[in-house]
Amino acid sequence: MKAALPSSPRGGRGESQHVINPDMPWNEEIRAAWARLERLTSSPNTVALMQPLAAELNVRAVLPTIRVPTLVLQHSDDEFIVPAQGRYLGDHIPGAKYVELPGRNMYHFR
Repeated sequence: MKAALPSSPRGGRGESQHVINPDMPWNEEIRAAWARLERLTSSPNTVALMQPLAAELNVRAVLPTIRVPTLVLQHSDDEFIVPAQGRYLGDHIPGAKYVELPGRNMYHFR
């Protein structure tokens, strides 16, 4: 079962970043920085409008049309974007390279 992202009322407080990146360093300063980023990039109304759309987004039809070098990075234990989804991208984008990394964070930095 896929883990649930925090609902929009938590948006703008930086908490969702800790949920989707549980192994990254975490303290009040980092949380405050993520919270500021969340507030500057989207309003609560935008988040409320985009969440249902993002859940239904399907780009499968355009994958074969991608004509640039593509590297698909995937964490093996990511609960939100599971490896099968990353492998699908790698298999359906012409010439793409798929690389599965250990870990469970959505973002690929430490």
